[in-house]
Amino acid sequence: MGTDFILHPRFGVGDAMALFTGFFYGGYFLFTEKSRETFDPISHIWFVGIGASITLFIINTALHNPLSGFEKNTWLIFLATALVSQLIGYMALAYALGHLPASVVSPTMILQPVVTTILAIPLLGEIPSAWQGIGGVIALIGIYIVNESHSRSQLETPNA
Repeated sequence: MGTDFILHPRFGVGDAMALFTGFFYGGYFLFTEKSRETFDPISHIWFVGIGASITLFIINTALHNPLSGFEKNTWLIFLATALVSQLIGYMALAYALGHLPASVVSPTMILQPVVTTILAIPLLGEIPSAWQGIGGVIALIGIYIVNESHSRSQLETPNA
């Protein structure tokens, strides 16, 4: 959103979507942190999954998007996405938010694009630009500072 806004200084639909995505993603972290005070990760994922499924069903029905008729390979991609990024990813996130505050987990999630970029080198032969490398290093430094700060505060106040 930042680079695009610098190049084209107007607020468009994509910018609004990026802004709302950040808002809802942050809300999810805070909601999960609170939910994990009561529920284990599996129960939390079930409740969130049911709520998301109902919401997405209503939205897709209202938009007249097809819910069936896809090719076999498309269903396999849906399944892989559901298992890897949704079930495993959000289960790990829910587990982490049961043990760490959202203020630590959220910045650590910036590691996702850094790892993706690193994996793209051997898997896809994509070499990151110098700017991407610099951004990745800055992100790693930020993640380190946040986690180190949390570790230090835990040593100073062990019951916090």
